[in-house]
Amino acid sequence: MNFLYRIRCAMARFMYGRNGVDQLSWALLVFELVLSLLVPMLGIDALTIVAQIVSYICSFLIFFRIFSRNLPKR
Repeated sequence: MNFLYRIRCAMARFMYGRNGVDQLSWALLVFELVLSLLVPMLGIDALTIVAQIVSYICSFLIFFRIFSRNLPKR
């Protein structure tokens, strides 16, 4: 068996029962990218730190929603 094929099968087994990326996850990802690209251009240090914290929270929410098996709460 090919190594990449085995990894693909393992990921498919891991993602079984999970929905993966939904519309809210995509929206959070776009928001995070816009936030992380535009705020540092402003040059305000305090705003950059707050934007980084919000970006980390968005990343956590995205991964939590992707790997969540609790579909009724989603």
